[in-house]
Amino acid sequence: MAIRLGVGATGAYEGWYRLIEAETVTRRQSEEIAVNDWLTLESSAHSHELAHLTVEACENVARRFGFANRPKTMVTLLAEETDAPWAVGRFGYMMDKYPYDKICIPAGAAASFHGFQEVVSHEYAHVGVLDVTQGRAPHWLNEAVAMLAEQSSDLRMRRAFASGEARWLSPRGLELVHTARRQGEPHPAKTWRAYQQSAWIGRYLVSLKGEEGIGELLRAFSDNSIWTEIKMRVTNQPPADEALRQVYGMSEQAVFDQALAWIQG
Repeated sequence: MAIRLGVGATGAYEGWYRLIEAETVTRRQSEEIAVNDWLTLESSAHSHELAHLTVEACENVARRFGFANRPKTMVTLLAEETDAPWAVGRFGYMMDKYPYDKICIPAGAAASFHGFQEVVSHEYAHVGVLDVTQGRAPHWLNEAVAMLAEQSSDLRMRRAFASGEARWLSPRGLELVHTARRQGEPHPAKTWRAYQQSAWIGRYLVSLKGEEGIGELLRAFSDNSIWTEIKMRVTNQPPADEALRQVYGMSEQAVFDQALAWIQG
């Protein structure tokens, strides 16, 4: 089928084929464990230990950001031989599938319990954001919550943003970098800066209202009246701008500006 369809004008389909191949190879050698009524683990080794770590990580993320629902989720530990330089999502990824959201974790992440839970936390945050915002959150906010969930930071990048060594992007500029990565146009250094900018914006928001405020922000994407929705469409107001004004009293651009001032100060 891949040969018949080709790889597209820019070769973008090749990544999808590699992803399908990796998940297929994994499924052929793995077992599925129904951990509870919302979580299934797909793995070839250490399944029971990983099941406990997965539940712990997911519940911790849900508690921190106030995710009330537990959407059906499959967490897959990818086969070791699928971790190749050309692989898609080598550090883990989440995909909106049916009848569950699917999180794929690279085999190397299972080398330590802490590393495994970091990756699960990051990817499960995407599950929660998708569910709570009904898919309306921009990529930059999605990644901000995921970076908060994994609880890692890069102080070197903070200094680079503060000094101007690293460019601080506008909301549209940051969104374009995140979107380009998803469309198979990775630029490692630029992608890393985008993740870190999202992370520091997230930390700025936490400094204002804690992680509870992040949960409130996410819920604000789906609590609008029909008249608010009509007004947003007429004025071309992005959902993130409306939600940020509702919870933090600032526009999307103002949040970006104030976050930069915060890390500089």
